[in-house]
Amino acid sequence: MQLKLLLSITLLITTILCGSAQELVLDSAYYDVGVVLTEDFENQQRRYYRAYDEQNRPLVIDNQRQVSDNVWENWRRLEYTYSDAGDLTQLITSAWQESSESWVPIKGRNYSYDQDGNMIGRQEVVATQMGEPPVHTRRWQYVYEGPGVQTEVLFERWEDDAWVNVSQQLWSYNANGLTVSQLSQRWDGMAWQDARRRMWDYDSGVVSAVTEQSFDESTSEWRNERRVGYQGNGSVLWGQSVEQVWDDETQGWQNVRRELIDYTPSGSIEKQTLQFWENDEWLNIVQSQTQLVDDAVNVVTDEWNNTSAEWQLFTRYQLRFNEVGLKIVEQGWQYWSNQLSTWLNADETERWRYFWSEAIVNTEEPVPSLDCRWPNPYQAGQTISCADLPLQGSFTLELVNSIGQVVHQQQESGGADFQIRPNLPKGWYVCRIQQNGQLLHVQPLVFIP
Repeated sequence: MQLKLLLSITLLITTILCGSAQELVLDSAYYDVGVVLTEDFENQQRRYYRAYDEQNRPLVIDNQRQVSDNVWENWRRLEYTYSDAGDLTQLITSAWQESSESWVPIKGRNYSYDQDGNMIGRQEVVATQMGEPPVHTRRWQYVYEGPGVQTEVLFERWEDDAWVNVSQQLWSYNANGLTVSQLSQRWDGMAWQDARRRMWDYDSGVVSAVTEQSFDESTSEWRNERRVGYQGNGSVLWGQSVEQVWDDETQGWQNVRRELIDYTPSGSIEKQTLQFWENDEWLNIVQSQTQLVDDAVNVVTDEWNNTSAEWQLFTRYQLRFNEVGLKIVEQGWQYWSNQLSTWLNADETERWRYFWSEAIVNTEEPVPSLDCRWPNPYQAGQTISCADLPLQGSFTLELVNSIGQVVHQQQESGGADFQIRPNLPKGWYVCRIQQNGQLLHVQPLVFIP
């Protein structure tokens, strides 16, 4: 897991930008599982994209699974509904029922939004048995103090025909709109009780540390647990992050691991190195780099060999693209065999193969690259400057998650610095800037707490 977190930034950049200039209709995708200690894969599932709307958003996706050689059976169906503004409002999951030879709903999610496009509600329903109508299970309610500025999230469960409090999160911000704290509380049946919190420190508007604490009910005090410090490299980009844990015995912070990031002159991540703290010094563990080979992008990691004091091949994650730059294969982590001089599958190796329709919907020129300064990784509220944005009018900024859903939209005026305000879950996203329907810029971003 640590290795995957280390490489998520590099993988994001290569995945998104290689296929952002054109739109093709995705017909199907096959999910395969690697045969351990070989280079072979076995079919497990396949996915058919049955219908799209006029904006090429998926409406119906059917999933099938292989029960024997070349024999497939229906398994799950996903049905999507969108608002006029393009927001996902409903996702229904159905299961195939052999007895009736029909799709039967088993799970549903409903989403609601305010006039600014902020998601204010998410609710789930689940069927207790096949064929029974889905019933309420969980819901989340969101509160904002402005466009994208989230202040509360309330989580509830459905019990005895009523919604019951479970937990909530509260955010606070400084005068510059930067996140100061995130407080997690749990409901004890009568009142809210403090549980955990995060606190942000800044240096000249750039996050310098995030501290996590837990609440000790026996002493009614907050106890330090974990801290991550970020050190810049003379620009808005971080050169390293250091994770520490609190030592009760010494009453001080103890180093655990650190991540070093090297950038290209253009600001893209070139190399990441993970080190662990041991015997009062930093020891190399793994490092990652991106390699472009013909139609493939390889994210390759090297493992540190203490005996030879050198880096040696360790794992590989591979993406392959077609002639127009769209992803056709995403192949999971494989391990290098020195004995066979090849890459072999591990227990967790997976592969997705994507098949696109021949009809190109949009054949515009590649997306222009604006002269922008983005902190990357990014923390909500940090300043972004794009010198080439039009001075007149406004533009729309959108954030898209890893499965293609628009999770945030905001309007900004041209010719001024701006910030992405919402606190999103840790992970990678794509930021799109548009004006009057024209795509001006695509920027991959990694959000951190």
